[in-house]
Order: sequence, then structure tokens, then C-alpha cells
Amino acid sequence: MKRILGALSICLSIAAFCEATSLSHFDYGAAWVLPIAFISDSKTSPADYIILGREAFGNDAGTYDAFGGKRDRAEEKHCIDTAAREFAEEALSHETLGMSHHEVKHYLELAQGNTLDILAIHDLKYHARTVTYITRFSQDSIQMLIKNFPAARVKAHHHHEKEKDALALVKLSDFEQAVQSSSSNSGVTVPATVVNLQGTTSQEVIPLRPIFVRLLRCYVENKPYEAGDDSRIRFYTIGSDSRMAEGQANAW
Repeated sequence: MKRILGALSICLSIAAFCEATSLSHFDYGAAWVLPIAFISDSKTSPADYIILGREAFGNDAGTYDAFGGKRDRAEEKHCIDTAAREFAEEALSHETLGMSHHEVKHYLELAQGNTLDILAIHDLKYHARTVTYITRFSQDSIQMLIKNFPAARVKAHHHHEKEKDALALVKLSDFEQAVQSSSSNSGVTVPATVVNLQGTTSQEVIPLRPIFVRLLRCYVENKPYEAGDDSRIRFYTIGSDSRMAEGQANAW
């Protein structure tokens, strides 16, 4: 009996270790892609910018978020599958970037060198697990995305292709400052260049989706994390801090 219990204990320890270090063992429920690009042109100061989409539906309509959503458990076994599909759908990548769902997945793979960090977050308060790919795109790619998005979105037929109704270009340093200076995950705003469905560009102060702020706060504030089997993979546990656990459990 002691040998059996000892063997069981070892198996559980191995399973816990695998879950803590490997995305393939992380039972996630949703995944996102947060595009980032270094942009230097006549309209913007040279800096890293993140690209966000405005939520078109739901309780958070009008707020800005990364590109992502719920896992299709019947089809998707790994978080990269969900992240790639959601980005392809919401950014209309086939029309805007000339990238299919499978090409987006290939682009996100760590071996390609485009993904800078992967945030695997376990939210204790809401028993939710999410993954965010922070992935670098070229300036040309992002400018193409912004240019082509309005027409692609107007032509879209499926509901899942209409979940974003505007794009925003946000300086990374402005986003970090907004998160660090906020006392809540709700009501956070940041200056941005916004492109609407008419193709018109304007300078606005935009509201960020609370769940987006909550899930990125640990990264922005450099909270402790467990390193994955690749140094770019970070496993965070949040929820004990009330600021980080605000929002609805099923917000995505």
C-alpha cells in the first residue's frame, strides 16, 4: 500500500509540474492575440504600439480589447489553436493580411520568433484560465491591417467576423502608464489613433475592456510568475488581489 501511495504521489507531482511548465497541460478556457509593432512614420512618433479592436456587442460594447475569445473544446486542444482562430476571425486576417487561420497559427508558433511572450493566467477567484499571445508584427503588416480592415469588416457575413467594429493604435508606454496609474480595472482610458468602419482616422481617448486590463495587469506590473518550458511562457496566478479579480467571470 505504501508503495502504491508513493507512486500515486509521484504521478500527481509530475502532473502538477507539467501543468506548471507546459501550455499543452494548461486547461485554458479562452485565448487572445495582442499584436505589437514598432511604428515610425510621419503620423506617429517612433515607438512600440499595440493594436486593439473595439467590442461591437455585449456588455462591454464600445471598449477596446485584444483579439480573442472562448475555446471551442470540441475542436481545439491547444491554446494556439484558439488564439489563431480568434485573431483570424476578429482581425479578418484573410482579407486584411492575406493570412489564413493556419498561417496565423504558424506565425504565432514560438519557433518562428514572432511571439514575444505568452501569458497563461489562472484566475483563482473565477476559476478561469486564459492565454494571451503578445506577438510582434511588422510596421507594414499593421498598416495593411488598419488600411484593409474597414472594407473587410463591411463585407463580413458571419457574426464572429463582426465582433470588432473599429481598430485602435495605442502607444505601448501610454497603455502601461494607464494600467499602472489606475486603481481599478474598470474605467481605464488611453489616448489612441482610431480607424472606424468608414476608414476615417481620429485621435481619441478610448476605454479599455476591464477583462483586458485585468489579464494584462500582472504583466505590466511585472508580478511574479512561474517560467514555462520556454522562457517566453509565463504562468501567473491572480485573484487574491481584488483589483486584479474585478469583472465578470464569463466576460469573454
